Amino acid sequence: MGLYSSALGATSVSVCAKCPSGRYSSAKGVTSVDDCTRCAAGKKNPIAGSTSSSACTNCDATTFSKLPGSSSCDDCFSGRTANAGSVRCEVCAKGKKKAGAYKTQGTDPDTYTCVDCDAGYWSDTNSEECLECPKGYYAAAAESKSCDVCAAGRYNQNKANANVVDIACTKCEAGRYSSAVGASIKNTCSNCSPGKWSDTVGAALSSDCKDCAIDYFSADEGRTTNCEKCAVDATTLEAGLTICLRCNAGFHMKTNSSKSCRTWYVDMLLCCPLFETV
Repeated sequence: MGLYSSALGATSVSVCAKCPSGRYSSAKGVTSVDDCTRCAAGKKNPIAGSTSSSACTNCDATTFSKLPGSSSCDDCFSGRTANAGSVRCEVCAKGKKKAGAYKTQGTDPDTYTCVDCDAGYWSDTNSEECLECPKGYYAAAAESKSCDVCAAGRYNQNKANANVVDIACTKCEAGRYSSAVGASIKNTCSNCSPGKWSDTVGAALSSDCKDCAIDYFSADEGRTTNCEKCAVDATTLEAGLTICLRCNAGFHMKTNSSKSCRTWYVDMLLCCPLFETV
């Protein structure tokens, strides 16, 4: 066993040759090397004359044997891995791209290495190239499997942005807000409406714009400070207004505790007859 010979009528074992490494034979009377069984792909056998399939052992992790009958396993190319018993190395993982001369004519196309994508770029599995992060996204680390999205209240106008989030994604200014995720232009940040204001930087909701309080007003969009106070002879009927209201001729404002009057008075309702004691 583990031997073969094509000689007829041989009387000595010395005329027998060992099955080569990468093969084995558990049979007697083998007459050809072709009858020595090859180890399966993904296995190796460095010992000539093996008599059992147990001589064929799995390739170690990060190595492979592509063809049956291998006496040894090859190391995976740089940046690639393989489980024990593999017939090939894994393709490039996410966050990496293929590299090397594997595209050269006559070269085995499986002989590529894998290199990391730069920050600001990403890749899917088995990629030829790394892709730049689009506007509104960023990747602060190399070997990124995907790009991170700028959150609501922020925007990014640059492709392939490799900065950390607080630099890559600019916050909407005070007086503005944006509920959009992945915004790519500054104008995505909307102004707070007249009658409102906000001192919050990076606001994400229209509700972050606060109403002008009663007796305060603002006619401006995008106001960043508290609203203006109405004059002593004027007020607003409710919060969030853009103008203050004055009394019609013949009326005056009641201001003893607050600017308000009984509801049966005519027109503006907040005005009181001149003859009423104030």
